[in-house]
Amino acid sequence: MLQGLSLQRMLVYGFGLRLLLIVWSLIQDKYFSVKYTDIDYDVFTDAARHVCKGLSPYERATYRYTPLLAWLLTPDCSGFPFGKLLFVGADMLSAFWLHSLALQHQTGGHAASTRARYLMAFWLFNPVVVVVSTRGSAESLVVLSILWLLKATLKQNPLEMGISWGLATHFKLFPVIFSLPAFLYLGSRRATVNERQLHFAIVGAVVFAGLGAAMYALYGNAFVEHTYSYHFGRRDFRHNFSAYFYAVYLDAPSFDSILHGFAAFLPLAVVQTWSAVRLHTTPTLCFAVQTVAFVALNKVYTSQYFLWYLPLVGLAATLRPEVSPKHCGIALAVWMLAQGFWLGVAYLLEFQGLDVFWLLSFASCSMTVAHVVCLWVLFAS
Repeated sequence: MLQGLSLQRMLVYGFGLRLLLIVWSLIQDKYFSVKYTDIDYDVFTDAARHVCKGLSPYERATYRYTPLLAWLLTPDCSGFPFGKLLFVGADMLSAFWLHSLALQHQTGGHAASTRARYLMAFWLFNPVVVVVSTRGSAESLVVLSILWLLKATLKQNPLEMGISWGLATHFKLFPVIFSLPAFLYLGSRRATVNERQLHFAIVGAVVFAGLGAAMYALYGNAFVEHTYSYHFGRRDFRHNFSAYFYAVYLDAPSFDSILHGFAAFLPLAVVQTWSAVRLHTTPTLCFAVQTVAFVALNKVYTSQYFLWYLPLVGLAATLRPEVSPKHCGIALAVWMLAQGFWLGVAYLLEFQGLDVFWLLSFASCSMTVAHVVCLWVLFAS
């Protein structure tokens, strides 16, 4: 089916689909009680309007992001959905990069080309990806920054790695987990730190610190509090797929104690360190494993977090021909069943008012199992 489509046509169809949904969002938001546009997009655009007036974006309650995002969305002040088009553009570039990475780092001639095309189609026409960006979520920018860091790492270009790492971690702190494998990948078999590693570390630190210092100079403590500090102590009892959901719910006032915080952080830190040391020689697989583990073991994660690992898992599976379609199908089925189970129980809780907290806790644990199955598929061979 895909063989008859050129890459350009696939990109055009993917963009056209997203454009139609953006147009539809304008209609649904105006005439229907349930809006298509994500509430986060309203927060982004409100913050951008504050910037247009010369005010701080943090004067908009619940804006918990870098001021750069509000600056990027200032064209929305005219009423034009520029932000959604920006997020869709990031989707398109991510699709192109995924195809490029899949072709450059695998062998197999026609078979490799076919796998690369299917990966591109997986991203372009994935309903989760399409809906998230057209509803106005900025996660597509996060994905793009991660792919840029991966591209730079595979090229072993310390300057580009440092710039992409600095931007990615400024925008969203979680890409800091890629620091160790990227650093180790630039090394040699010797235990000493080499010039390329120092170059990467210095450039990354300068970019991250420079952007942070500039934002702090403009917005003071509000920047640090809302962009970074808030997320360390975040407690989210709704739309949280995490296996820690019920513990957070029952023990909300004290869950941030040292004991509870350490108990939640320890398995995450162990898996991240092991992955970096064990898998850094294959950055694509390492990044994929680290991201899946980071999401699965986090205290809080929502459906938007899935976008962080979807392209990396797809790319890692594509670059490993020994990963069979059968195993991929099993993992996808388990993941979809677990998510469907969780969503069904969450509906009973939020919309029917039933006391199903224990069942929802079990559903959250099933999501952890689904992520373990995804990791098993990557390591199956």
